[in-house]
Amino acid sequence: VEISKNLSSLLEIETLLEATLLTCQNQLGTEGVALILKLNPDDEKLQVKSQNINFPENLEFSLNSQVIDILTSKNKPVFIKELELLVPGSNTELKFLRESQTVLTAPVVVKEQTLGILVLTGRTNAESYSPDDLEFLATLVNQLAVALENAHLYEKLKEANLELKRAQ
Repeated sequence: VEISKNLSSLLEIETLLEATLLTCQNQLGTEGVALILKLNPDDEKLQVKSQNINFPENLEFSLNSQVIDILTSKNKPVFIKELELLVPGSNTELKFLRESQTVLTAPVVVKEQTLGILVLTGRTNAESYSPDDLEFLATLVNQLAVALENAHLYEKLKEANLELKRAQ
């Protein structure tokens, strides 16, 4: 509940993304965590925020892919091993996830639109993620999606206020 309140109160997108990554590391004990997001609906460019995961400079990852379709349809955290059973090994996004040592991934969905994914590597204590961890992660990405939507609305409101001030 406390984490939910903290995320929903953040209106600066950068701070929100940082808080989400730190929450995953602190609460789940994950070694590496990253968000791959399309923050601007008018721009196809994906933004990456990560802790302890090295991604290539030019990220070849699409939100219009079979991997994302599966994650979106499941709308819950999915282990990479399950994705490997459902997607051809040659799939660009799956290869990328494997190369970055992804163990678990979860879609970030708001109003039936996929904004991106949260990617987790193994845990620092080498234990597997538990059902409680998966439930926590599902709740976290749902809270993140709502908080991102709120942050976007806040940004639009700030821009509208600036326009009004300029017009006066």
